[in-house]
Amino acid sequence: MTTNLAGLTEYSSVLKHLRTLNFFFRINSDLNVADLRDVLEKLKCIRVLNFVNCHLEVLPLSTACDLIHLRFLNLGGTGIKELPDELCRLYHLEMLILWGLELDRLPASMNKLINLHHLVEDRRRNHLVEKDKSIVSTISGIGKLTRLQELKIFCVAKMGGFEIGQLKTLSKLRGSLQIRNLENIGSKEEAMEARLSDKGNVVKLELSWCDTTRIVRCDEEEEVLEGLRPHSNLKELDIVCYNGVRSPSWLMENYYLKNLVKLQLGGCGKWKELPPLGKLPSLKVLRLFSLHGIEEIGCGFYGSGVVKGFLSMETLVLRDFPELMGWCTIEDDQLFPCLHTLEVEDCSKLIALPSLPSTLKNLCLDRVGISLLQAFRRPICPALSFPSSSSSSFLSLLIISNCPNLENIDEWSEREREKLCHLESLRISCCPSDYLLPLSLQRLTIEDSGIEDVELSRCMQYGLSSLKGLTITRCPRITTLPSADVLQRFTNLFVLTITDCVELRSIGGLGALVSLTDLEVSRCPILTCFAIDQVQEVVEEGVHSSPRSYFNLTIDNPLLLKVLLSREKLTSLSGLTVKGANELTTFTSEMEEAFQHLTSALLRLNIKDCNSLQSLPMLPLNLHSLRVENCHPALKDRYREGGPDRHTIAHIPDITFL
Repeated sequence: MTTNLAGLTEYSSVLKHLRTLNFFFRINSDLNVADLRDVLEKLKCIRVLNFVNCHLEVLPLSTACDLIHLRFLNLGGTGIKELPDELCRLYHLEMLILWGLELDRLPASMNKLINLHHLVEDRRRNHLVEKDKSIVSTISGIGKLTRLQELKIFCVAKMGGFEIGQLKTLSKLRGSLQIRNLENIGSKEEAMEARLSDKGNVVKLELSWCDTTRIVRCDEEEEVLEGLRPHSNLKELDIVCYNGVRSPSWLMENYYLKNLVKLQLGGCGKWKELPPLGKLPSLKVLRLFSLHGIEEIGCGFYGSGVVKGFLSMETLVLRDFPELMGWCTIEDDQLFPCLHTLEVEDCSKLIALPSLPSTLKNLCLDRVGISLLQAFRRPICPALSFPSSSSSSFLSLLIISNCPNLENIDEWSEREREKLCHLESLRISCCPSDYLLPLSLQRLTIEDSGIEDVELSRCMQYGLSSLKGLTITRCPRITTLPSADVLQRFTNLFVLTITDCVELRSIGGLGALVSLTDLEVSRCPILTCFAIDQVQEVVEEGVHSSPRSYFNLTIDNPLLLKVLLSREKLTSLSGLTVKGANELTTFTSEMEEAFQHLTSALLRLNIKDCNSLQSLPMLPLNLHSLRVENCHPALKDRYREGGPDRHTIAHIPDITFL
């Protein structure tokens, strides 16, 4: 080991026979290019060169460099902007690591590296990501790299060494492969040149057409997709923006894709019916989106014969079916026997779902024409029905958004409400506002709702003794929270978040929440003027009534902050977060005094996104943690190590400025 690069050249006899050379330089330490070139020219038997994280702007390979035996080259994190053409003379190179490099192109003769097995890149840090390509996908004539094992993306062109036939000889490919711009393939025979059916180690495949205005030739696209038959070992398949009318035969053949676990079909705008996907025996996840021609999901979707009904299906997602009106059901125990998650979005004409199994745990409906009253009643019309009582009793998560036909649950019978008896988490957004809630709920979110004060109290009137977390956000008609008589029944509520309720003037009986440990009140502008004293009561009464010895408060309004910090009895406030107080420039003398009364409790103070704040108050001696993030630059300068006011916070063990 040496730190003198120039001194290495004195050991010519050693360098001549050296097989491995690792450079361990700090990231900000430059390697002298001339010295490095001299070293490289003396390496005759080198197999491994590792420059990882060395500050190196160029790789000094000259015609005098004879690195013909090099197998492994790591340039990761070096900062090289361009690779030299001499790199393409390393004919025995097997692994080339280029992660973290901001490369605009690769040398034109990269296809001469015929022994290359792996070209490693980090696409998140590469400029080519903006062009929706990977480094490897820019190699013209890539078919000559017959030993290449990874090719994440291949963009088809009609010429220039990017024809689909380039994939023919890449029989060693493994892992995932995305083939894009399939509109540049003209026939089934041309598509078959890719020989995807021979690539048994490719387990994830994406086939996509360009989603721009193009001349659609349905018959031609059907033939192309037919010719892209994958290997039967395939586990994940995406087909995107396909405009054929028929699905490929290999997707419908019994047992051909017997190992397929995940399937995504999107933008297939010409389809009028779905293929019989229920016969895929191993399929666990199915995502269907932007199928604008589908008006009904028929019974053929479930398949027929011995294997049918999605025997392994766990997650089913339907998104953006604007014309879908019906979804056929069959009374068969084999239908979705393992389903635990169903998501249906942007299906505004769909008024009913099929019968669902007792395994279903999560149901998400967004912009769907369905009503929950229909949903959980025993089916009336077998062809268009929703779960019976046995099929809905185990639902634990229900998310409902933008469902204008949602019926009030309080109109249900007691027996019908029992079908939600295991529901733990409910999120309601942009739906009719009058509803009762199941007692089993542990987490409830009401957002973007027109619910009013009376309705809010009414839907909580039976008390939710299991509720642990409640979020109310963007509810512009709420002016006050329920009374203490209602809220005192929430004996297990620990976390309450109230945000963006622009008309909220009173927090009602919030002090009756005896178990409350975390309260956030943000972006409720009128509350500051009308209910400052009541918020103070929440902090004091809630904490003193609780057996817990801590309480965390998050606020954003500087006026509200002034009142809270001017009271003397905040003896249990252990964590305080002030965020988004953009008008706060400094703490007043009243605030300074209030901080001194928190000596027995306040352990953590977080100040975030207060862009104008330039000074801090005198902080309690018992404060353990101070975190300041995204505030005025002058604040950081004053309190940094060596800053003029650092001594005022030096007693705090954990200080962070970001």
